[in-house]
Amino acid sequence: MFSKQSVSQASTILILAALLSRTLGFVREIVIAHFFGASPAYDVFLVSLTFPSMLVGIFLYTLPSVFIPIYLKEKISRGDDGAWTYFLNFLNTFGSISFLVSMLLFFFAPVIIRNYAPSFNSLQFAHAIRLLRVLSAIVFFAGLYTIFKSVLNANKHFLLPAIAPLFLNVMTIISVIFLTNSMAALALALGWLIGY
Repeated sequence: MFSKQSVSQASTILILAALLSRTLGFVREIVIAHFFGASPAYDVFLVSLTFPSMLVGIFLYTLPSVFIPIYLKEKISRGDDGAWTYFLNFLNTFGSISFLVSMLLFFFAPVIIRNYAPSFNSLQFAHAIRLLRVLSAIVFFAGLYTIFKSVLNANKHFLLPAIAPLFLNVMTIISVIFLTNSMAALALALGWLIGY
């Protein structure tokens, strides 16, 4: 199950994982719509999610194209030990950078929200800051996920990286269903954080 996959196996895994992920994403949106609808609380969540989500997108789509070719070059020229050394150096460097970015989002949340959503009233402003501070951690976790996904894919392991994103949808659904009544939009933010 966790061994290397051939091209056909990898293609099948990725197609099935994408279908399952899209299906769960649709269920997630139905659950969110049921509990929040087009409410001001959901608007505040979406505003708070914008910057972490944008940064996560940058990591997920650009990092593998930087990491994988160099990792494979190191593996060919210096063997497994050289590739492992490169991976650890990259993990330390990029992990530190993504942690720093998360901390910047956390500490500058009031400035970001004030400039991005100037029409928020004081209550919405306070909620948006709190949600952005919770969601800022997903940048760090998404950065780590992307590095581990890249090294697994470079070594022809596709199953775990393909099914890992399903947890985001599952945890968001569970969090919204069980925590929304007591935590409102914070339940959404916690679902995203735990999912990552």
